[in-house]
Amino acid sequence: MLFDKPLVLSGFMTLVMSTTLPIIPREAEREQTANNFKNITASRTLKWQLCYSYYCAVLDVPFDYNKPDGSRAYLPILKVPATTKPYKGMIMTNFGGPGDSGVSTLKSQATFMTQIVGNNYDIVAIEPRGIGFSLPKADCSIASGNVTNLKRHIKKLHGPYLGDDWFNMTYITAKELDQNCSQNNGGSNQIISHMSTADVVRDMINILNQYAAGPESYGVEYPRDLNFWGYSYGTIIGQTFASMYPDRVGRLVLDGVVDADDYNAGLNLKSLQDTDKAFSIFFEYCHAAGPANCAYYTGSSAHDIYIRFENSINRLDAKVAVGKGWSNATIISQTLNAFKPIAFGILYNPIARFEYLGTLLIKLENQSQNATLDGLEAITKGIEAVTPQLGAFAAVKCGDSGNIRYNLTLEILRQDIFARQNQSYMGGEWITSSDILCSTWSSKAPTRYIGAFGGKAKNPILFVGNERDPITPLQNARKGAKIFAKAEVLIIDGTGHTSITTNNKCAFGKINKYFQDGTLPGVHNFCALEAGPWNITLSKHGKGAAIASIMEDLEQMSKNYGM
Repeated sequence: MLFDKPLVLSGFMTLVMSTTLPIIPREAEREQTANNFKNITASRTLKWQLCYSYYCAVLDVPFDYNKPDGSRAYLPILKVPATTKPYKGMIMTNFGGPGDSGVSTLKSQATFMTQIVGNNYDIVAIEPRGIGFSLPKADCSIASGNVTNLKRHIKKLHGPYLGDDWFNMTYITAKELDQNCSQNNGGSNQIISHMSTADVVRDMINILNQYAAGPESYGVEYPRDLNFWGYSYGTIIGQTFASMYPDRVGRLVLDGVVDADDYNAGLNLKSLQDTDKAFSIFFEYCHAAGPANCAYYTGSSAHDIYIRFENSINRLDAKVAVGKGWSNATIISQTLNAFKPIAFGILYNPIARFEYLGTLLIKLENQSQNATLDGLEAITKGIEAVTPQLGAFAAVKCGDSGNIRYNLTLEILRQDIFARQNQSYMGGEWITSSDILCSTWSSKAPTRYIGAFGGKAKNPILFVGNERDPITPLQNARKGAKIFAKAEVLIIDGTGHTSITTNNKCAFGKINKYFQDGTLPGVHNFCALEAGPWNITLSKHGKGAAIASIMEDLEQMSKNYGM
């Protein structure tokens, strides 16, 4: 989820802005990374060797820690070594997912992380089992004919069942994914049944034990305790670890918090509370940036700019187009299907992407005035289609919830679909995609965590949340700080997913202080708004001037224009 991109199951692809997501490894880099780890002999102890400008190891672990003589998995590990003293130990990290490569992400984020936590820690990322460069890899794919481009999807859509077609296509394709995954990986002795978050936590315990037993931990006060910075799905790993092994908790920063109870129950009802708020603030920033900087600027207020957007959306009403028999009704429907996940992805990192959002909205406006196939392709120009590891995503997420949604029909799911759309106009379909994926996923995770979350950990946990996070609302961080004894929450007045995207120096300073000496923010747990998109710092008055009315309008849209 930290760097998660909107999941478009109907095309089984992810749409991302290729210029702003360097963590997605390109083919040459992917091959180089794979070759580097192929040259490292797997070991049941940590044996580091130089790779890139860092250190690498491959840890040999059992599929099931209750069956240590059974099948084995091989997990690549990347270490960015400490360069200054006093040496404080090791911080593990997970940047989100599930399904993303931890090794590739740390390679791109190493400089940032060391600047925040300090150069006196090793920073370590594990490639989660079954994912990325780990072996065996969850061998899940769908027929290449189903990874289609927009033109082919448009030809499949027809008539008055446009909305149903989108969900039906998603459902059918998800079932095919499950069938292929079961054929290639099915059974309790296959990796796909041993990819739960609890399995990842046990791997982390294994690594901590190896580290504590080795010479590199000499002088570290509590080498068996976990120091961890987890983002998004990584906060599920952190909460699971602290609930399973509370006596092994060192300093945990859980950033962009997922509601663990909601996640494990497979509900997805605690993700979109702040999504439309994050979208609404674009119009405030655009107005403050002015016509010289924001291409979408119009009128004399932020609400005027929003009305321009609303007028475009109103013209893209597929229900009206179908009812009137317009020849481009299918393209009108598909325009919204393409625009919304791209716009939703932009909300993850407004500082980097709000300028592009202005350009995207102009393309949408042009398309709304004359919906054509060329106009649709213009909307997706500059967006890279990436086929994600959906099998790995499903193995973790659906397995963690005990397959509770398995075999639910689209008719039953439709109630949840409407609930998501009512929560957020901009993000409802994204969450719905994972619901449909889990409704077809048959593989189980026998060693998943089924206990309660929370309790008293050895050391207090620091939860971090932004006021306008599009996928992990602030309420989740507040809840985390309540269910874990003596935990605290750090609140950032910022927009985007996790503290990274806010570039909030106040927050980074408090996170550094926590890792360096364990100091929690206490009553000083609020970090004020700092420079955002276009390097603008909105005034407190300006920040809220138009958002309330825009939110009301978006709420009405969610009722009128759900897919």
